[in-house]
Amino acid sequence: MKQNAMKGSSGFVAAALVGTLVSMLNTGDVPGAWNHLFQLPLLAGLPDLPQFAQDAFVQSLRFYSSGLWQGLYGLAPGEGAFTLLFVLAVLSRLCAFVGFLACAALIGVQSLGQRLVFVTLVAFSSLLVGGSYAGAGGLFTANFTHSEAANASMLLCVWAAAQSRFTLALSFAGVTFFLNAFMGVWCAVPVAALALVQLMRKEIAFRSLVLQAIPGLLIFGALASVVVKSVLANPEFGAPVDFDYPTYLTHYYAGHFLVASHPWSELAKFGLVSAVSLLAAWRLKQRDPRALFILVAICAFLLLWLAGALLPLVTRSPVFLNLHLLRAGVGVHLFGGLALAVLTTVWLSSASVSERLFGAPLLVLGGTSLRPLLALAGLALLLEPRLQAKDRLMSVLAKYRFRTLVLAVTVGLVWPAVVLRHVLVNRDLERQIAVWREIGLWARAVTPAEALFMIPVFNFVDPPPADFPLTALARGHEVFRFTAQRRVFVDFAAGAAVMWQPSYYRLWRERIGEVMALPDFESRIAYARAHAIDYLVDRCAGAQREVVKVEDRCVYKIAP
Repeated sequence: MKQNAMKGSSGFVAAALVGTLVSMLNTGDVPGAWNHLFQLPLLAGLPDLPQFAQDAFVQSLRFYSSGLWQGLYGLAPGEGAFTLLFVLAVLSRLCAFVGFLACAALIGVQSLGQRLVFVTLVAFSSLLVGGSYAGAGGLFTANFTHSEAANASMLLCVWAAAQSRFTLALSFAGVTFFLNAFMGVWCAVPVAALALVQLMRKEIAFRSLVLQAIPGLLIFGALASVVVKSVLANPEFGAPVDFDYPTYLTHYYAGHFLVASHPWSELAKFGLVSAVSLLAAWRLKQRDPRALFILVAICAFLLLWLAGALLPLVTRSPVFLNLHLLRAGVGVHLFGGLALAVLTTVWLSSASVSERLFGAPLLVLGGTSLRPLLALAGLALLLEPRLQAKDRLMSVLAKYRFRTLVLAVTVGLVWPAVVLRHVLVNRDLERQIAVWREIGLWARAVTPAEALFMIPVFNFVDPPPADFPLTALARGHEVFRFTAQRRVFVDFAAGAAVMWQPSYYRLWRERIGEVMALPDFESRIAYARAHAIDYLVDRCAGAQREVVKVEDRCVYKIAP
């Protein structure tokens, strides 16, 4: 198995590059949005600038514990940061396709033709684009972060463990920890599960496992030490918090942590994803016993997700809740998408008429379009074995070219519609980011370095008052602090800093509550004046004359 895993290296590399290109064309990439609120200040080294010396949020970023961003600290203070983020997005996506292709190669997907079909299915897989259900873990997204990069190292960690190469598996677990510590912790479960299965099946001796684990753990420790050192340097690590942590999570972003925050419809969707993933892996394992590792991995990540659902019932400790175990559902999506793509690739050229004419087209349509259509893939997986002897039905499907019709609709209509939707969403977000970058450049050129800005805020949980600036005004604001190099009074998304600096909670909660309660423009002007805020960014609707206007956003100078 070790010798065949990368058979046909030229085809492997070509397929990885094609998959990366198709996937990037599908999702697009928009540097400067969402979690770049935390990463852009690190690339610019903002904590070292004097105007941020007393800024609690910016200073907390010194303890933003990802080895990737620690290594890039201060290296891209200007516009080059956006280019760097795009390059990282492409490299991350390429590594993910290397992981998917390596896993698929273990089950016989090794010819160039098979690999090209496989990576195309992965690129359009509804299981692999966007976020995971009931946990919101990132998959293929239009915004690079270290968490999405860690998906690739998790795939390779499981790939290595599936071959009984546990030194390599633990090394990839160390890479995952270096990128994202809690995802590195997750890796312990699928690796341990695969080791246990192989011991029970006598595919590896316990002595051999231990001898491989020792150097693997040393490599893991070396990679993890970079992050651990940063965590231990944080004076607030392990200190008791003086507020109820689950309450904070509820007010901030409960979807990553608290299963009760998800409606039943979201849980039902995750149930559908889990059922289809398990069924696809089971059918693949029946066809090729080497696919057992995919089934084990899905079960391991489901176990992690279930632990995350139960954890808030037994502890309120930030240390445990910050493991983001609900986000481990991303592993179910990853390996479910892998199983579905491999099985579809095999069925498309299968000698079985029912697999080729009935199952394969429904797997393509159900697995690579809108997620609600995933039920079609589940239907195909359930019904196909029962249709193998239905010669009359198969002849009808062949006569009316069912396979050709479904594939034509999927490739000719569904996929272009999916890409167009992503393009339209990305273009709107890019326009919003451009507006905030223009405001930021103006602020950096015109205002004093110590100027304090109040910007539109939004709330993940509660709808704002009717007269409050629309959430749309805040879209793209993540670039403002980086571009302007100016302080911001309060930012809802910045509340994530409480996870690594709990002392920030009181300040953040007080300010966000007060600002969200301001009913109109005049009250915001008065609040800004009372709190010595220098500039207010708001919608262009006030009686006061703005100092600069960029599309629907105006900047107002607050008189002392």
